[in-house]
Amino acid sequence: MKSTQHLALLFAVSVASFCWQGNAIAQTSSTASSQEKTAYSLTIDNDVFFQTDRYYTDGFQIEWKRSGGPLSGFEGDFLSSLCSYLGCASKDYAQAKSIIAQAAYTPRDILIAQAQPLDHPWGGHLYFERAYDFVTPNQLQQTRITGQIGLLGHYSLADRVQKAAHKAFGSNPPNGWDNQIGNNLAVLASLEKRYAFGDVSEASGTRLRTAAYWNLTAGNVQTSAAVGINFALGKSLPLIASNDPVRRSSLDLAGAACLFDWLQCSLFGGVEARAVAFNVFLDGNFGRKDPNVDKKPIVIESSLGGRLIFTGTRGASNGPFYLQFKATHRTKEFNSTLPVYAHKWGSLTFGVDF
Repeated sequence: MKSTQHLALLFAVSVASFCWQGNAIAQTSSTASSQEKTAYSLTIDNDVFFQTDRYYTDGFQIEWKRSGGPLSGFEGDFLSSLCSYLGCASKDYAQAKSIIAQAAYTPRDILIAQAQPLDHPWGGHLYFERAYDFVTPNQLQQTRITGQIGLLGHYSLADRVQKAAHKAFGSNPPNGWDNQIGNNLAVLASLEKRYAFGDVSEASGTRLRTAAYWNLTAGNVQTSAAVGINFALGKSLPLIASNDPVRRSSLDLAGAACLFDWLQCSLFGGVEARAVAFNVFLDGNFGRKDPNVDKKPIVIESSLGGRLIFTGTRGASNGPFYLQFKATHRTKEFNSTLPVYAHKWGSLTFGVDF
């Protein structure tokens, strides 16, 4: 118990430190340019949108991000050094985003209290993430550097959140959380390179933009390599297509209306192929006798979504409010003598943009 409390304390101190560093950069950026703004969003993930309750079953992300401004302090020096090795430049810094998130994983049958060694392990993850985007001056290439620290197991509180949510909505109680993967400090880092390669437009101003990317992730949560393609269809879009568009500054929304003058809409989606060397929610913690299954080495994930931007809500100190929904499909992640299924879940986001 004492070691777990030490992990929780380390997590709290780390999050506070990252937030303080991010705030210091934000203050410096604000001094440098009064045009810079902060965006906020809340995302709720759940497979209830597709009438299931298994595997990656629910989660949330609270996100805040700031566009542009110079990098400074220890964080700035560290990122500048990283960029010298990773093919990005500190002068191309576009935005930093911070996320506090939680994720819950369960077997197919959540009513069974006993261990289910042939099905997806129970698992919880609570984490803080900090990501930095660098976009070249021609807006055709993006580098994203991400670091993550968090907690696995009981101290992620995923079990308590799911039990409370099921009770509040009158759903079946999840009874097997005593069998979840063990407590641990979770650390992860990733590098992503994204390249715009297509731009098709029509007279009305609607554009189809595409981008290809690769991603390397390492840590005791997941170690993997991925390649993928994204598309975005709409008006006044960033050149680099993604599910999380990077904007250096507020886009001109004039002439970008969809159906109504006060509404802008866009569609987006993508396909990713991921080679997975390690996944703690399928393999269990390193060196421990955690629940685990026979993981598949290759996973294909596809997504399709839409965003509605309410342009009339833009204010002097904030960008427009938006509502977004994304559906994600993931192929089978493990082998078993029991039935194993591909999985789908929905992500509902409400936020305010730059």
